Amino acid sequence: MLRSRGGSAPSRAPPAAVAPRPRLKAAHCLRRELGSASVPEGGGEVRPTGRGSQGDFCWVRWRRLASFSLSGGTSLLSNPAVGFKAARAGEPAVLPEAGPGLVPASGAVLVPAVLWRWWFLLLLLFFFKSHWRTWLFERRRFRSLELDGEVSFFNCLVRMARIRISSTIITLLVMVQTGFLLFMYTRYNSFTPHSEEKSSQVHILILSSWRSGSSFVGQLFSQHPSVFYLMEPAWHVWVTMYQNSAKVLHMAVRDLVRSVFLCDMSVFDAYMPWKRNLSDLFQWAVSRALCSAPACDSFQRTDVTSEMACKTLCGRYPFSKVEEACKTYSHVVIKEVRFFDLKVLYPLLTDPSLNLKIIHLVRDPRAVVKSREQSVKALARDNGIVLSTNGTKVEDSKYKVMQEICRSHVQIYETATLKPPSFLKDRYLMIRFEDLVRDPLSEISEMYKFADLSLTPTLKSWVYNITHGQGPGKKKEAFKITSRDAVNVSQAWRNVLSFQKIKKIQEVCKGAINMLGYQLVDSEKEQRDLSLDLVLPRRQNQFSWSSFNPKN
Repeated sequence: MLRSRGGSAPSRAPPAAVAPRPRLKAAHCLRRELGSASVPEGGGEVRPTGRGSQGDFCWVRWRRLASFSLSGGTSLLSNPAVGFKAARAGEPAVLPEAGPGLVPASGAVLVPAVLWRWWFLLLLLFFFKSHWRTWLFERRRFRSLELDGEVSFFNCLVRMARIRISSTIITLLVMVQTGFLLFMYTRYNSFTPHSEEKSSQVHILILSSWRSGSSFVGQLFSQHPSVFYLMEPAWHVWVTMYQNSAKVLHMAVRDLVRSVFLCDMSVFDAYMPWKRNLSDLFQWAVSRALCSAPACDSFQRTDVTSEMACKTLCGRYPFSKVEEACKTYSHVVIKEVRFFDLKVLYPLLTDPSLNLKIIHLVRDPRAVVKSREQSVKALARDNGIVLSTNGTKVEDSKYKVMQEICRSHVQIYETATLKPPSFLKDRYLMIRFEDLVRDPLSEISEMYKFADLSLTPTLKSWVYNITHGQGPGKKKEAFKITSRDAVNVSQAWRNVLSFQKIKKIQEVCKGAINMLGYQLVDSEKEQRDLSLDLVLPRRQNQFSWSSFNPKN
């Protein structure tokens, strides 16, 4: 202190002993600066400065600051905008979660964030190497500052950032760091699995409704030696969660179907949590793949199997055989009646691990009603789920379920044909049951071509026998595939149902009848006249992909 002119030096108290400065962890410092942001414990050193409260200014080793966020925390280096804003406002710094377009890297850290941190760290290393003397000077100067006892960490960063760097060094740093970023990006891509590659298997979903001939179409695929087939695996979902609506169960059904397509049968653990055999799977015996090697040793893959023989010889094999057999086939085919909206299947159609194609099978709603009347009790629980009755069984006497089924067919067909998404191109095929039974070999050949399969002589012979039996079939055979007169089956409703029922069905399903190419009847005389063809030529209603422009 300077002496006053003409006076003696003022008295001065002896300086008080300076207490040793405690050392704090970086985590403690950054918690105060960043609020409640996640900061890992341990490592890094913090030295409090100034003569205010403990830890007025935290000097954090830059190496610690640059690296702590790699363990999953949030730092200024992981996202400067978020970090500085949080530091200034005293709020937690939180990074946004990974979206569908971002690829998580180590822990919760995203690849772009990792590259950004390395780039920033390299910048700091070059900066310190070139200007460490200036930096030490600034550090000592900031340690002596007193602003009411506190100097914020953010203000120090801003003041330190004012140090000038020559343009030559900046250019060199940018070039080096750009090259380093490209190197890191290339290395990351080389270690990332290429999930965009399509599956070697072909996945076919036969999409239909109850009593529409879907079991018959399923058998056309099941008997092929290259096909692993399951009939309605989502039955287990509906039986387990029957108190929910069909719309609520869409996601669970879709997830189960995806797992089956990928031959991951552990998905059934949620619905059959006990030690199980093949016979615990719904309608397992109609699948030739589960009645032949490697699932069962009683039949060969080229054999045409029957349900009764399979039940007798193969039911005691362990359930693990299902997954083992699935992985040995080139095609996985599922027949399902529990989807009512094509858009629910968009995640499967865009899934790079699947090679999915959809065969949409429809039938004249009047014929469907006639067939449903043969299995009223068996369909009562499913009716309740469709109508959202909280588990109450329903007999569809007012055709409310038929109305929902017709609406779903219209929705699926319109979505697939009127301005469909580009990823649906060449992956949707609509088949009418009436066309199939009139010319089975031609329609089956079209379906096989769509599915990349070939029609074998054995299958041709089996198809002829199964479609040229005697009579329409008995009531007790409603859920069985037996030899019948298929054309007679498709027209049976015209002789069995009353005209009053036909009028009511046409009222609730008029849109579906018109759109799918069927003719309405205006009198009982037209209904009974079998010479009057009520199935319009399909070519008038068929959609052509050549006329589709996804940009429109």
